[in-house]
Amino acid sequence: MPEWPWNDNRLARRTRIANMYRDALYEHAPTAAHELDTLLDSYGQHWITGTRPPVNPDEPMTAKQIAEWHDTTIQNVTNRIAAHKIRPTEHRRNGRKTYRLTDFVGFLVTSL
Repeated sequence: MPEWPWNDNRLARRTRIANMYRDALYEHAPTAAHELDTLLDSYGQHWITGTRPPVNPDEPMTAKQIAEWHDTTIQNVTNRIAAHKIRPTEHRRNGRKTYRLTDFVGFLVTSL
């Protein structure tokens, strides 16, 4: 068995494989692939479809929501909050601090 040709971590490898299958499905059954993308988008799985939902970048969001929107980890977001001293908004969502997406422009790196 040949070695994996890319220098991917486990998550990146799984993502690459999912994208290979997705690309092949689009090539051979574009209608079915589009229907599946629509379903995945409805479940919030935008990492595979690449169609992030539009958001108001000034609307307060929790660290979890920012991580999901940027397709990264919550730890990455909280590290950026600490490193760049990003202040929370005055609004809270379910008791959690919120931040503005615009405060993270240029600071977040995806985990892939």
